[in-house]
Amino acid sequence: MHSQDIMARRTFCEEQLKLRNLALEAASDGIFITGAMRLDHPVVYANPALERLTGTSIEDILGLPAHRLLESWDSDLDLAPIRAAFGKGEAASTQLRLMIGRPSCRWCMLRLSPVPQPSGTPVRFVGVLSDITGEKEQSIHLRRFMKRMPDGMLVTTDEGTILDANPAAARLFACSTVNLRGRRVDDLITETGGPRQTRRRSGLALKATMAPFAARGRCLDGSGIDLMVLVNEMRVGDAHIYVHVLHDISRREQMAAELRREQEFSDTVLETLNSLVVVLDSQGRIVRFNKACERLTGYRFAEVRGRTVWEFLLLPEEVEAVQRETQRLLDKNLTHRFENHWVTRDGRRRLIRWSASYLTGPGEEVEYIIGTGIDITKQVQAQKSLLRSEERLKLTLEAVEDALWDWSIETDELHFSPRWASMLGYSSQELPPRFATFCDLLHPDDAQEVEIGIRRCLSEPDSRFEQEFRLRTRSGEYQWMVGRAKVMERSADGRPQRMLGTCTDITRRKKVEEQLLRAQKMEAVGQLAGGMAHDFNNMLSVITGCLELLEDSLTDKGSRRDPLQLMRMAHGAAQKGARLVKKMLAFSRQQTLEPKVCDLNRLVEGVSDLLHRSLGENIEIELALQRALWKTRVDAGQL
Repeated sequence: MHSQDIMARRTFCEEQLKLRNLALEAASDGIFITGAMRLDHPVVYANPALERLTGTSIEDILGLPAHRLLESWDSDLDLAPIRAAFGKGEAASTQLRLMIGRPSCRWCMLRLSPVPQPSGTPVRFVGVLSDITGEKEQSIHLRRFMKRMPDGMLVTTDEGTILDANPAAARLFACSTVNLRGRRVDDLITETGGPRQTRRRSGLALKATMAPFAARGRCLDGSGIDLMVLVNEMRVGDAHIYVHVLHDISRREQMAAELRREQEFSDTVLETLNSLVVVLDSQGRIVRFNKACERLTGYRFAEVRGRTVWEFLLLPEEVEAVQRETQRLLDKNLTHRFENHWVTRDGRRRLIRWSASYLTGPGEEVEYIIGTGIDITKQVQAQKSLLRSEERLKLTLEAVEDALWDWSIETDELHFSPRWASMLGYSSQELPPRFATFCDLLHPDDAQEVEIGIRRCLSEPDSRFEQEFRLRTRSGEYQWMVGRAKVMERSADGRPQRMLGTCTDITRRKKVEEQLLRAQKMEAVGQLAGGMAHDFNNMLSVITGCLELLEDSLTDKGSRRDPLQLMRMAHGAAQKGARLVKKMLAFSRQQTLEPKVCDLNRLVEGVSDLLHRSLGENIEIELALQRALWKTRVDAGQL
């Protein structure tokens, strides 16, 4: 069993080694390994990528001492720093310049890392060779360009630390380029104009460009200079650097050279602006068409050079207006902003807002017209959509006769719609835009309930306010309203900030409800009166009959009727009438208060027959009595 475990572990280790070898063989960076932690020990492994990068075959690399291998790649390589790092058991890195065939070369980054034993003692090292030719060449081109630039140039990190400076920048700040490296650019340049413009992204290696801004430069000798600064963000490999172009505007020598540089500077800015810039000659032909114009229209500058804009970019109905504006500029009449459509290559219409000016020649005649425009298509569409939404809301509110109010809780501003004011007979100017205005118009009997409802809506996030209340009109009368509202905005900590609501006039509905209630009361009174009349008629018939029989028995001596019995029958009918009157007084709640101990169940049973008569036969009455009720001392009529 022990031998099987050993074999399984050996198999696992062999598979791991195979996978590692495959990874090394497939790596894009060149990799080699030495037999010991010294440069004079031979190379024991090299992958195919190393052969591709260096042009040296693997057979020639294996067995070659490491220092000779490195010297064969770059004869100018200084090995002393690497030996010192190895002496301390530390990693080392350096740049190599591999001569692959003169005059071309390949720049590589060499990283040497120790490989320790389980005990931690390094026994050999691994070398990784990465191709950095593209980044190196970009850096070299940038240095050459900076050296040739007549304007000062500073290269900084994201944090503003100066990495490099050209001789022109050193002359501007009265120091050497070495003295500028490591300083912060904000310690040398202070912006004097307005705030810098936001960086704008593009798909080029030049990742972001700021518009030029005026600044004051502080020289190391204590003096100052006026500068025009342009900041560009550039990508070098995976890193981002910022190139500050510094133009000295405090000197005015060599005007011709300055004008040429300004022209180049303007061309650079022109091509990096997001605004549309088109330049026309005196005949209306296009002589400049910047990148923003190309992106918008789909036409390249080479395609439109020498053509007039009304040939292909304008709508037929707008050609005359644009030609008229062009002629105004040729006549040196500066125009206000104007708008027109451009038709793109794929047929889309874009609305452009233009601001134009002109440049004159030596004879003071207009040579060029410069138009700067922005695409406002989406802005106009958004404005139209907003207007349509507002119009729909207005029509909807008018259709439902609802009045809108908008309460800013923190500022206590309450905006009333015109409909809200007109419902109460006011104009919008007569009502101060404060929540107190609403409270002042509330009926005193409704104020407390409305306040409770609003406070509940403000304190509970999902709560809604819906309540009926009365508001005072301009004439002093009160109108019934139903208000509905909800908190629409809350702060991060849950505090209410904005509340929207509507009011609907329900005065007419309330009047109809009152009329209906009165009609129902009159109907109930009629039914009650009819029932009472029938009962009283029955009782009066008994009394009348008994009295007639009593009269006959008194006049007819031979009558067998018992006068006492007839008197009792008439007295019983009279008592029933008295009880009926008492029940009517109890029902109308107009009986004098006479509290006494009562059985509530009997009291309810006694009034049920009266309810039967008043409610009618189409309503069924069901008594739910509690047999174990205590006796109660109460006025039966009031109860």
